[in-house]
Amino acid sequence: MPPEGMTHWSARRLAEQAWVSHSTLHRMWQAYDLKPHRTETFKFSQDPQLKEKVVGIVGLHLNPPEQVLVLEVD
Repeated sequence: MPPEGMTHWSARRLAEQAWVSHSTLHRMWQAYDLKPHRTETFKFSQDPQLKEKVVGIVGLHLNPPEQVLVLEVD
């Protein structure tokens, strides 16, 4: 998990944490075609109410109210 207050690891912070150089980490990402800088990748939420929100959204999908249209926007 990234450091407190952060949604993702930067390459430099992750390299420092793993005790490798930034260049080494970059070469490993290239070798395995990893692109953690892309916005489509997973980010850790810092929202303290995340669990309750996820439960509510999943509940709507699993047991939608009758005659109600449920729309989502990300």
